[in-house]
Amino acid sequence: MFLRTPEEFLQGFKVFEPADHHFTGPPPNQQPENNGSVFHEEGRILATLAYNLGGPVLETGADQGISTRYIHEGLTARDWKERLPLIYSVDILHKWAGADYPGVDPDWPLRAKVDGDSGSYTAPEKCRWAFIDGDHRYRGVIRDIGAALRSGCSRMIFHDTSDNVRRNPDNPTGGSDAREAVPEFFAGLRGWHLFDISTHCGMIYATCVDRE
Repeated sequence: MFLRTPEEFLQGFKVFEPADHHFTGPPPNQQPENNGSVFHEEGRILATLAYNLGGPVLETGADQGISTRYIHEGLTARDWKERLPLIYSVDILHKWAGADYPGVDPDWPLRAKVDGDSGSYTAPEKCRWAFIDGDHRYRGVIRDIGAALRSGCSRMIFHDTSDNVRRNPDNPTGGSDAREAVPEFFAGLRGWHLFDISTHCGMIYATCVDRE
């Protein structure tokens, strides 16, 4: 893997500066930066990818919707000429307050909320890239990669890949096997390049030009 600081990684993109989305959306969905969600430096990377790459986007693991808001802002900051690209946000248990009640959920017109198992999901259209932050067990990470590949993604960015994130294979939310699962999976695929980004929780960016 190629090691990169967040700023080194972003040198390849036109950087987009988003709002701090830990404090947007319904009050029950607002929270300070912590290990339960993306940190702002990580959200900044997601918003920049959305701004540069567009969509549609596959997001596995939405939780409070903070990462969704970062991606959404990056997408809506550009004039895409055609219809705006959707975010297919897949989670077996969404935690967005009021998500099913009009007038309570924030106005995210690009969000397609999908209740279900992210590892068995296939988006209804080809996606440009994926943010993978779902089941953190080894097999769960591999299944989410499979969902992204089936959905046509040529780029993926993974969360919770740092050595600082405690491993706990028996708990999908209490640790992460992503640091082992991601490079081991892509080692068997030609044309993929991995970038290890040193954010607070760690991110790995996988890209394959051959799939464009």
